[in-house]
Formats: sequence, structure tokens, C-alpha cells
Amino acid sequence: MSEDPSIPESLETLRAAVKRTPNSAEARNELGVFLGDESRFDEALEEFRTAVRLKPDYAQAYYNLGITYLKKAQSNRRVDEASYYESLKGAFEALQKALLLEADLPKIHTQLGRLYEEMGDLPAALEQFRVAVEQNPKSAEAQNNFGTALAKSEKIKDAVSAFRKAIELDPNFTTAHLNLGNAEQQLANKTAVINEWRALVRQQPRSAAAHLHLGHALQSNSEYDEALIELRKAVGLMPDLSAGHFYLGQVLRKLGDLSEADFHLDKAIKMEPKSVDFLTEQGLVRLQQNRMKEAISVLQIAIQLGPDSSAAHYALARALQKSGRSVEASEHFKKAAAINQAELSLQASVHKLENGVEHLRNGELDEAIRLLRQARDVPEASFYLGIALAQKGDREASTEAFEAALKKRYSNPEIHYNYGICLLEMGKSPEAIREFRIAVKINPNYGFAHCALGKALQRVGESAEGSFELQRAQELGVCRPAQAGKQ
Repeated sequence: MSEDPSIPESLETLRAAVKRTPNSAEARNELGVFLGDESRFDEALEEFRTAVRLKPDYAQAYYNLGITYLKKAQSNRRVDEASYYESLKGAFEALQKALLLEADLPKIHTQLGRLYEEMGDLPAALEQFRVAVEQNPKSAEAQNNFGTALAKSEKIKDAVSAFRKAIELDPNFTTAHLNLGNAEQQLANKTAVINEWRALVRQQPRSAAAHLHLGHALQSNSEYDEALIELRKAVGLMPDLSAGHFYLGQVLRKLGDLSEADFHLDKAIKMEPKSVDFLTEQGLVRLQQNRMKEAISVLQIAIQLGPDSSAAHYALARALQKSGRSVEASEHFKKAAAINQAELSLQASVHKLENGVEHLRNGELDEAIRLLRQARDVPEASFYLGIALAQKGDREASTEAFEAALKKRYSNPEIHYNYGICLLEMGKSPEAIREFRIAVKINPNYGFAHCALGKALQRVGESAEGSFELQRAQELGVCRPAQAGKQ
């Protein structure tokens, strides 16, 4: 891909503006935005940091600083673990500062939601997306983000409702269509879903979305001939509905009409050129057509865009194998298997986490610790392991567990609070105070953390501030005698 010839010129124009007015926070911010868009994250971060030094109440620059840290974290996820978590921490602090300065800044709750999702803190992400929907109920993007978080939280019916609202607001919102289809597949009663969409088609025969989702529901139930009829109606009513062309391509491939399948997938990809699902499906069609060179090319693009797609790796392995490139094929078969195994391993770890937490609640500490140690690839496991070890009296091991949890869940105030309690019981009051301060900064209404902070401050002789924190805790309904302990 050739570089846009206007990019160097635009960059030089912005750099010249900064050189003329080096103390202009606005010029620094504008240059940072350009650099961030070009994935020059470190340079962009330096400009945003300079902008907020020059203008400490510059909410937009803090917001841009936060989303650039988030982009950098995502780009480093597989490359540098330390940099990944450090960038997540920077993103959280910058976005929180932007929120304090300007709570109604457009999309700030959306970006915080995405940050919490990246950190794996689904409850916090769900809350941020909920606020984003409340602030802008007519935003299809906000409804879709809310639906995604609901689906990840296994609230499938609520997710379906959010995705449908997103589609009502923007009928061409491909991602929302695909998310809705995936969510409905998770509902147990396929017949009920089909009947629901049939009823909607009868009520709204000119609705492309209704035909699309009836077609997809029929496809999921292997009723391909009827699915084909509905999907043709969907793209006939709305020719630029990329999800319709994608589902139609899938059905046509399964029915053996490979030429028309490729035609519709080509249309879908022209509208959504970065869709891993679309590209993988076209690769499968071309594989079945014995167009191996083209299949390999499109599947390699799919993997560049979605390296965690086991389906793309597996399809590419098959194409390479049929082309006689057995060594390369073997590598992609291994990658597909590894991704599938990682997903199965994660499911097993989640099950161990749930059992470990149950044993912890029942006071069965040895069994809880055993299970939680086995589940440590799930971020929440380190948090609960820290609590279990602390209750067992193994303070040193519990601090290691809390520190491991904070690397992945820095924004979780409960981890900071419980870590602080553990440090306090080890006689490390300054370190405990640090953790309690972080907890109340993240959640100003966290009464238990205010209570613990107040008592810890009094312990080190900071009576005035300690009394203030205890007063705040009492206002929040906690901190009666001996109440600053583990929850």
C-alpha cells in the first residue's frame, strides 16, 4: 500500500505550527491527533502530555491522551506485556482525568467502557456503556457497545434488545447485525427465534433487517433453501447491506453455488474490507473452487487483520496443503489448534475460578487456594487467590497475588482495597494508604475504602485527614466500629 502523498505535507504543516507557537496546547493536541492516526503512538503521547502540562484543564487533550494509550496497549498486546499493562494504566488515568474535567465530553464513557473491556473488567465496562446509552440514546454505536458488553456478561436477551435498537437507529450498521445474529444463536430455542422473525416479516414486509435476520435464523437451523429466499429479499430491499451479502454468500456456499457466493462476498468485502469473517468466508469459497492462489491471498489478509481467528488459520492451512505447501500448512494447523485449545483452557479455568470462589465463600480455604491457583490465567483468579491467602495467613504470597491481579485489573477498586487491608495487617501502613487512596479515587463512593483509609491515616498520625475520611465513610453508611476490614 503506497503512502498518501499528502501525509508528509500535512505533518510538516502541523510541526511548523507547533514550532511557531510551542506553548500552544491546542497546536500540540492537533499534532498529537495526527500522529496518533498514523500509529506513531509515542510521538503522539508526548504531544498530548505537553498539551496538558501547558493547559492542565484541557479535557480534550486528556481524552486524546487516554485513547492513544489504549491504542498503544492494543498494538503491544502480543509484543511487550510490561508496556501493554503500563499503557492500560496510562489510559485509565488520562480518561479518568478527562471525565473529572468534563463529564459530558462526547464518547468518554464509550472509551472508558472499551478500556475496561480491554482490562477484562466487564461489570465496569457494562456500567460505562450504560451511561453512554443514557447520554445519547439515539446513538447506534452506543447501543451496539452496550449490547456487546451485555453479551459478554451472558445477558443474552438484553444484548439482543440493545443490538435491535442499534439496527433501528442505523439499518446499515453491519457490526450490529452480525452481533445480533451471533447473540440469537446463543438463545436455546431456535424455533422461537425463527417464529419471532417470521411475525416481524409479516408486520414489516419491506424491512430488510427483518428478512436478513429471519434468513440468518433459518440458516442457523440448516433450513438453507428458505434462508436463501429471505436473504435475497434483504439485499434486494437494501443493496448496500453488507451483512446480507455475507450471509447470502455463506448460504450459497453451503448449497454449492460457489460463483454466486463469491459474487456476494466480494460485495460485502468492498463495503467492509477489514472484516475477518467476510474474508475468511471468501477464502473458503475460493478454496472450494480450487482457486488456491486467490484463496491463500485473501486468507493471509484475514489473518493479518485477525491473528486470533482459528477459522482463518484452519482455512489457510487447508489451502496451503492443497497447494503442496505442507510445512506452511502444518504451522497454520498448529496455530488453529492452539487458539482452540486456549479457548477450551480458558473455559476450564473459568469453571475452576467459579468453584474456587464458592469454596472461599464456604471458608474451605485449602481447596479454594488449590483451584484458584489452577485458574490464574483468568484475571479475577489472582484477586480471589489474594483474599484466600490473606485469610489463610500467608501474607507474602497474598501480596504477590494482589500485585498480579492489579497488573490486569488496575482499575478495580476492590483489589486495591483488599490489597491495602493485607498490607495494613503486615504493618505496612504507608503502602496500605497508597492502595486505599487509589481505591477511593477510582470509586469516590466506596465507603469501606474511605473507612479503611481514615483509620490508616489516624494510625500514622494524620488525624485531621483521617477524621475527614471517616466522616465521608459514615455519610456513605459504613465505618461503624471495627468495620474497616475485608468485604
